[in-house]
Amino acid sequence: MEIKLDRSKTVHENAASYYEKAKHMREKIEGAKKALTDTLKKIDDLKKKKNTLEKNREISVKNLNEKIAKKRAKQWYENFRWIFIENFLVVGGKDATSNEILIKKHTEPNDLVMHADVFGSPFFVIKNGKNANDEILKNVASICASHSRAWKNGVGSSDVYCVNPEQVSKTAKAGEFLAKGSFMIYGERRWFRNTPLKIYICFKDGEILSTGIMRTDENGQISEQGCPHYVCLTPGTEKAKDLIKKIKKFYENKKIPEISNIPDDEIMRLIPYGQGQIIEMK
Repeated sequence: MEIKLDRSKTVHENAASYYEKAKHMREKIEGAKKALTDTLKKIDDLKKKKNTLEKNREISVKNLNEKIAKKRAKQWYENFRWIFIENFLVVGGKDATSNEILIKKHTEPNDLVMHADVFGSPFFVIKNGKNANDEILKNVASICASHSRAWKNGVGSSDVYCVNPEQVSKTAKAGEFLAKGSFMIYGERRWFRNTPLKIYICFKDGEILSTGIMRTDENGQISEQGCPHYVCLTPGTEKAKDLIKKIKKFYENKKIPEISNIPDDEIMRLIPYGQGQIIEMK
């Protein structure tokens, strides 16, 4: 180790100078040690904070996924054709099997059952339908007629009848056989004659409200209060996917993105037989 001495200073003065330098170096080392300790503590605190944030994030993601799962939980009526008209749930069969299940498992005494007077018509059930007014019944009659083969055949109107659940029976008359999805109707029927095959898909606040015959005012005009935007469909041969493109384009041009953002399948399920023609949009 080499030590330099200042010749202008005495031995004691040189020694005192080196002592001061050593003292200063010790202070710097202590300061560095303290800084290192503080830094390590900050790193440890950050690791703990990171672990806490990740744990909270995992909990948040889990809770969000649970909420989404609950929100997406399928309701029983989603296995059928369905729509809410005002506060009434209307559920219809899609085929012979769903017709059978709907009538056997999902009808209750206070419901009403509708069927078009057309071979192959689905049954439609209005939940709590005995409390529904005539306007709603006509609306459902139109939906029922529109989802019958009459739509596919391009017919303009059809007769529809309404009965109580207890009038719908799987017991056939003597010598007769009932196929899957078919039922006998006993007792008096309430008829809705010459019901138009016309579907109104009503939009409000980015949601689909109802289908069928829309509410009109005293002048016969569609009520904007209940249905500010709507599309009117009648029987036709244009494919549903092409109809949906036209519908969304129309509302995009109208600068109503909340309608154009509705999933295609939400509109698709309301178009009978996946085909039709647009006669009016607003």
